[in-house]
Amino acid sequence: ISGEKPLYYYQSDNKLIFSSEVKPINYLIEEKNISEEILMNYINFNFNWNNNSVFQNIFSLKPGNYIKFDLKKNKFTINKFWKYEDTYHSLKKNNNSSKIDFDGLLKNEIRKELISDVPVGTFMSSGLDSTLVTSIASTFKKDMQIYSIGYSDKNFDESERAEKISRYLDVNFNKIIFDSTDVPSLFEELTDNLDLPHTDQSDLALYLLCKNAKKNGSKVILTGDGGDEMFGGYVRHFKGPRSWNKIKYIPYPLRSLIGSIIKGIPIQEMNLNELTKSDVFSQKIIRIASRLKEIRDHDGLYKSLIMQNIDNSIYSKDILINFDEPFSNYYSHINRAPDCLSNDPIARMLYWDAISYLPDDILVKVDRASMAFSLETRAPFLDKTVAELAWRIPTD
Repeated sequence: ISGEKPLYYYQSDNKLIFSSEVKPINYLIEEKNISEEILMNYINFNFNWNNNSVFQNIFSLKPGNYIKFDLKKNKFTINKFWKYEDTYHSLKKNNNSSKIDFDGLLKNEIRKELISDVPVGTFMSSGLDSTLVTSIASTFKKDMQIYSIGYSDKNFDESERAEKISRYLDVNFNKIIFDSTDVPSLFEELTDNLDLPHTDQSDLALYLLCKNAKKNGSKVILTGDGGDEMFGGYVRHFKGPRSWNKIKYIPYPLRSLIGSIIKGIPIQEMNLNELTKSDVFSQKIIRIASRLKEIRDHDGLYKSLIMQNIDNSIYSKDILINFDEPFSNYYSHINRAPDCLSNDPIARMLYWDAISYLPDDILVKVDRASMAFSLETRAPFLDKTVAELAWRIPTD
């Protein structure tokens, strides 16, 4: 239901091709054309909503759907077997979260995920989600391996905390140092295995982690993926609604005018970063102005918070495609959040996370990096019973 594994498909007049990767499909078709609309999505978000391929007529099956192909009519239909909003509404209506033993539920799920006839390990960053999974797993299996990425730049390095946790749990710890000198070779390997454009900031680090886990003999890896998206672990889940509550009372025409005025100021030339001793102050001002100018509702605010190029600052002047459309055009075609979530801005954000950000960004990078080394990753937080419990819990 969360879209952990991809399925791409292509149909012409006389054939249906499907695969977990796009490359095999491209080998079997003659005409390959890039979709400019989908390419814009990739560049703006670093991933594509609905996880479609960048090629025309090659599509990805969405979570909770299945394809039925009629051999006689040579046609297929896409059918839903699960829908987020129906499940969410049903669970909220019959809320009994206080009666459920979440500790026991998660422990039981992790114990099942550890069943394997090959060596098992975990990825642990020292963050809450992966640490919780590793901590519980260690009570059932002491001979597993813990893998953690370390950075030569101490401002980003969390591996020392991860190592302390590993010592406390008395489990084997493997620290893999990611250095800038690794980037050229890793980039060549990764782009070949990604299959489609994808530029999450942790792509390279995760690929290196999987490479070393396989080299060390692990074949099954437990991860903390899904914890943030299920239980509201990102800063945007809290700052987003607070920001919207401040600006929603300003009429949109006035907000748009203020944003336009700020964007007309030559902020980049004013040396604001030096005055504020911040490397990103000017960029923050520009992004705020863009949000004031373009955002009309809470759903738009959410998408602006995960959009990488809200102010067009990353575009090269040599790019031939026209990217001058307003930000709102990049999400206007996406359905609004269900009515049952209308009064809960945090729940709306979790909805978008569950149906797009999680399957289209997070799970894509995990699948590509792990499959490159034939690693099987398992995410206990994405178990149906765990996810359903998360949706029962009131966001307050």
